Amino acid sequence: VITPYARFGLRVSTLSERSTLALEYARRSDEMPPSPSTIKHHPSSVNLELLTSLLREGKERELVKFLSKELSCVSMPLAK
Repeated sequence: VITPYARFGLRVSTLSERSTLALEYARRSDEMPPSPSTIKHHPSSVNLELLTSLLREGKERELVKFLSKELSCVSMPLAK
């Protein structure tokens, strides 16, 4: 089961209701996973519209600093 914190049940009956199949998958965990964190955009997934938006919202005015801080997998030496 992909979601160990969920409970799934399935009940299937025949048309005459003489046979019923019931499956139940119980929870394997009572704790919810932590909320996902925000990640940086990968350079290959950035289009012009997103790049424009990132440039407007970003505080960096130098291109090298902007690329290394706003995009994943872009280090300062790579941006230069």
